[in-house]
Amino acid sequence: MPPFPVSELLVMSWSAGNPRDSSLFTSWGVLYRFETAPERRKTVTTIWRAISETKQERVARFEWNSDGDLGRALIGRSSIPMADLVRRFGPASTMWTGPDGYEYTWTPSTTTPTEILVSPSHSHV
Repeated sequence: MPPFPVSELLVMSWSAGNPRDSSLFTSWGVLYRFETAPERRKTVTTIWRAISETKQERVARFEWNSDGDLGRALIGRSSIPMADLVRRFGPASTMWTGPDGYEYTWTPSTTTPTEILVSPSHSHV
């Protein structure tokens, strides 16, 4: 059961400018925590889901290889190629199709040292 009323409109915010090392939270508290760290010849992003104020569980682990290969994703107990989830879009951007059917893009910001999520209408999310 989620830690908030399901019927309530949910406004989620990032705790930091860089979503690679940030928490996604609402007025009810932290829902997910994103943690990114170098590991051998790749970068690994782990997503943790808050179960309670003091407990969390790993829900996904994404490997980003340093040679430009997308690596693998571990979601729950399933391991799949990252290429099944996302695709490269230009030299530094990644694109995927969301559950709403629209395409989204992570792209480097031209004004800050972070990345930006761009929606299909080309607005920053």
